[in-house]
Amino acid sequence: MDTALLKEKLMRLDELQAITDQIENFLGTAQWERVKDLLDQRGKLIEDCARLDKLWEEISASFEDGWQQSAEYLDCAESMQGKMKSLYSQIKKHDSYFRERLAVIHEMNQELEQISLVASKYANVNQNVESRFFDRKE
Repeated sequence: MDTALLKEKLMRLDELQAITDQIENFLGTAQWERVKDLLDQRGKLIEDCARLDKLWEEISASFEDGWQQSAEYLDCAESMQGKMKSLYSQIKKHDSYFRERLAVIHEMNQELEQISLVASKYANVNQNVESRFFDRKE
């Protein structure tokens, strides 16, 4: 049962890696809905991995001596550790990218608000000039 749990965790990590790679491929595009879907999938897989980690901790607590002697367990653990480091590195990179994009969007929104204020002032000035012009004609 322990080996099956580790293999399931490795499968989840492989799926997480595939989704993370897909996210990285879509980052440079305007396909934000696809990126959001992939981020949701990635979140679910991370939850699955956390659940599997908890199960693994429960099992390994009762068989601490046994699993340390098994080469299969050690190979799986080393493989998981390498994949987790790689995934966390990519996830940090994506989070940084999205934070940068949000900052740019926030800055653009502020600029648009300023442009809107200036445009409304010009509209008021134009309206005042037109009303004075027509008042003088009459």
